[in-house]
Amino acid sequence: MRWKLSNTHFGAVGLTSSLPGGTIYWLFVKAFGCTLLLSFFFFILAAIGGGLISISSSGVNQSTQLVTGFIGGAIMIVSFVTYFLLFVIIGRYFFHRGLWCEIASSITLTNVEALDAAKAQGYAADRFGAGLADALDVAGAF
Repeated sequence: MRWKLSNTHFGAVGLTSSLPGGTIYWLFVKAFGCTLLLSFFFFILAAIGGGLISISSSGVNQSTQLVTGFIGGAIMIVSFVTYFLLFVIIGRYFFHRGLWCEIASSITLTNVEALDAAKAQGYAADRFGAGLADALDVAGAF
């Protein structure tokens, strides 16, 4: 990533990156640690829900069995759905947000003075489908 960023140029303006080599590994370690803690917490919740379901199967009163089984099942379902949602959030937080924050903080611009002479070139594009036919390779059909 550091090599790719350091070889990126916009005309005379270039980028250099001082991204440390272990940044991505450190993000993996942090994400793994959070996932491990999350898994432990939701394993305990699922065990409580399973315990309530097993208690409901041995209950004496029919209404108590139904309520206890329903609560145990609801705890298990909610805990599993929440676990997977938080698992996705951890990935987005550490690998999408975290990596790009590290990348952005390691970039410096070189030859910034060349931006003073920059000007827009090209033609004004139509706001409806400009270049869409070229992108789809159907320009000859029209």
